Amino acid sequence: MKSSLYLTVIFILCLIAFILLGAFSYMLYIDCINLSAGSEVSFFNFIYFLHGLVYSIPAASVLSCFFLIFYMIRHPSNPWLNLAVYSVLGILVWIVIIPLSYKLSDYVVRSTSETIENLENKNFYTSGYFRQVSNGYVYFTQVHSDNTVDGVIIVKGNASTFEDIPLSSFFDNINKDSLFESSVKPTGVVNYIISFLKMFWEIGKYSYMGKGLYLLSLFSFSLVLLSVIGLARCSIWRLCNMCTVFVAFLLLCFINLQIYDSKFFVTIIKFFIDKGFDFLSDRRILQLIINSVFFVGFTTIGIINVIRKPEANQEINE
Repeated sequence: MKSSLYLTVIFILCLIAFILLGAFSYMLYIDCINLSAGSEVSFFNFIYFLHGLVYSIPAASVLSCFFLIFYMIRHPSNPWLNLAVYSVLGILVWIVIIPLSYKLSDYVVRSTSETIENLENKNFYTSGYFRQVSNGYVYFTQVHSDNTVDGVIIVKGNASTFEDIPLSSFFDNINKDSLFESSVKPTGVVNYIISFLKMFWEIGKYSYMGKGLYLLSLFSFSLVLLSVIGLARCSIWRLCNMCTVFVAFLLLCFINLQIYDSKFFVTIIKFFIDKGFDFLSDRRILQLIINSVFFVGFTTIGIINVIRKPEANQEINE
């Protein structure tokens, strides 16, 4: 009983920790991509931190529920009582916390729009540095407030001067210093995590604003993530259970991301259309079907493990 009550406390602590971690990570990420040669470096920006707080709430809430499974594996008690508390917290996350976070983000964005606009419109380029362009190198001797520059351009060993030339003539993105653009660009796993979080935020927000299939596909994702708890008692080995749950969680996130951002699923959809299954041309229906299959599977496994393996449960408790 006491262990089940602790779940709420653990959830709140995890939620706070993940939100703060997300806020700092978001702030540092924005600060890094906004680095400008010759400019003062300030890694704490309250506006970016505030944006990071509200943007982190959905993912932090989901991760907090996920880590509750680890806690229940590590501290086993009454499985049905734990499941009840876990389910209530999961419903609270997807029905209350995440929708409110989207509304809160809209309010924060509106309230800080002027400040953000000033930050984004600041001059990111400074004089005194060589920068590579498509056909050579440029050296700015003067950068004006209207985003025009004076300087020297070197192409194939030939140098020529210029005055009052727009920055856009040299760089596609004048709000990012090209000296840092490649060095701060996320790669590998980090880039994949950022892509998933962005898509999770955008699709989630759009789904809550929509109706019908939009909500159904989103809630199928929420249910299948919550149903991962069904794998928490697959064996008497806690480490094995933790690894199984972790892999299943990552797999579900990967599949749901690929449904919206993968050529593989485009091929699958085209295959179904060619076979006459036109209703499967909608990614949301495909997502709903896939998540439903996993949900039924994980839930069935969980019920069987609790009912048919009391001796394993007893061994864990001991």
